[in-house]
Amino acid sequence: MKPLIIANWKSHNNLDQSLAWIEKVGPEIEKYPVDLVVCPSFLAIVSLKNQISSKNFKIFLGAQDVSAFAEGAYTGGVGAQLLAGLAKFCIVGHSERKRYFRETAQDIAGKLDQLLTVGITPILCLSSSEELDEYLAASGEIIEKADKIIFVAEPAEAISAGATFKPYDPDAAASLISKIEARIGKNVTSLYGGSVYAANIAQFLSLRQIDGVLVGQSSVEPDNFLKLLNALHRS
Repeated sequence: MKPLIIANWKSHNNLDQSLAWIEKVGPEIEKYPVDLVVCPSFLAIVSLKNQISSKNFKIFLGAQDVSAFAEGAYTGGVGAQLLAGLAKFCIVGHSERKRYFRETAQDIAGKLDQLLTVGITPILCLSSSEELDEYLAASGEIIEKADKIIFVAEPAEAISAGATFKPYDPDAAASLISKIEARIGKNVTSLYGGSVYAANIAQFLSLRQIDGVLVGQSSVEPDNFLKLLNALHRS
C-alpha cells in the first residue's frame, strides 16, 4: 500500500496559484510511490479537476470542508451533493474548524454522514480517543462504515502556526492511532497530521500504524512540497 499524502492548502493559493501548483507538481508525482490528494479552496476545485483530467495527472481532489446539511435553503453552505463528482475526499473536524468556527461533535457527525451518503470519503481529524467517543455518540455511522473513512490523528498542540512548526513525537502519534483503532475495533486507514515537513515525514511514515500524512503549511508552496516528497523518497 502506497503512503497517502493529503495536501491541505487551508486559506492559501488563489486560482492562478492553484493552477500553477498543479502544473508544477503534476508531472513530478509519478516519480514518487505515493497517492496524492490535494485539498484546495472551494473556488479552485472545478478548475483543478479540469486541469488534472486534461493532463492526466495522478492527483485526487479533496475539499477542506462541507456543510452539515443536505440540499436546501442554507445560504453559503456547500453541501456534499454539490461536491459529488468533483471531490473524492473531504476533510472533516480539523482542529482549526473547531477552534475558529466553534464546530461541535454534532456538527462534525452531520458532515460525515452527508459525505458518506454521496460516496465522498471523509478525512476525519481526531485530537484524542476521547474526542472519537464524542463523535461515536453523535453518529452511528462511524464504526459501521469505518472502512470508508480515513482517520487522522491530529493533536491540536502540533498544528503549525504561521511559519512555526511544532514537531510532535512520532511514537505518541502511533500510540494515538492505536487507541483510535482499538476504539473502532478494527484496523482502519490511519494518518498523522500536525507540523509534517521534510525533516520528519519519513520518521512518521516508517511506523506501521501510520498509512500516510495530512500536510498543511509544507504543502502550500509547490517547491516546499516537492522537497517533502524528495525527503521521503531518499529515506
